[in-house]
Amino acid sequence: MERTRAETAPGVGVAMTTDETLASYGVNGFPVVAIVLLDKVLKDTERQQIVNALKQSNWIISRAQGAAARLGMKRSTLQARIANLGI
Repeated sequence: MERTRAETAPGVGVAMTTDETLASYGVNGFPVVAIVLLDKVLKDTERQQIVNALKQSNWIISRAQGAAARLGMKRSTLQARIANLGI
């Protein structure tokens, strides 16, 4: 089976086979599975940190003692992350 390498972005490539299937070889030498798992771990950690801050602040996002202040971010940023993470 003949394979060719196509660059899709700097450091990201795809190995294309003659039967038009794609076999991603990863980013900077890391397998795709490791990248996906790392992304999941990071999102789970971020979700847990946000939920903990919300519980500590009695689910108040803004104000001086709110979750946004506890996490060191703006209220609007926290609201966006809550929406993105489905909290």
